Amino acid sequence: MTPSRSFAFALLLALLLGFTAPSADLVTLAGKKTAGTLVQVDKDFVTFKEDAGGPLKVPVKEVSAIDLKNKVVAPGKDAKFDEVELTDGSVILTSAFGVKARKVELGFLPGPQGVAPPTIDLPLGSVYWVMRSAEDPRNRDDWKKLLAARGKRDLFVVRQPE
Repeated sequence: MTPSRSFAFALLLALLLGFTAPSADLVTLAGKKTAGTLVQVDKDFVTFKEDAGGPLKVPVKEVSAIDLKNKVVAPGKDAKFDEVELTDGSVILTSAFGVKARKVELGFLPGPQGVAPPTIDLPLGSVYWVMRSAEDPRNRDDWKKLLAARGKRDLFVVRQPE
C-alpha cells in the first residue's frame, strides 16, 4: 500500500466512522496549510471548503495531512486491547484481531452506547506489527525491547504464561 493510498484509506475510514470535525486543517506536500471544513474524500480528490473562500479540490497525491482536530480519547481503565501498527506508521487500538487468508480482520474498541463498533479487513501486507494485550505495561516494555533488537528478518513471538 503506497503512502498516499494508506493516507486516503485512513482518512476515508475516519470519515466513515463519523469522526468529522466542523473545522480542519489541510496540509499539502508543498507545505501549504489551509483552514476550512472537509467536505468529501474520494479515490482521486479531497474536497475542502476554505474558511476564506469556496471549495478547493486537491488531488490525494498532493495531500500530506488533514488535521480534523478531534480529541484523542484513551481507552477506559479496564479496557483490554491489542495494538496494531500499519506499514505507514498508523497505530490502531483494536478489541479483536484475526488473520484470515491474506487479510487481517480488525474490530474496534466500543464507542458510544448503542452504536456497534465497526470492523474492517486490511491486506496482510499493510500490517507492520501486532502487540496482543497492549494494555499491560509489562507486555509493552517487553515488546519494545524485542522490536529494538530485531534484525532484517520477520519476527514471530509467542508469549508464555508466567
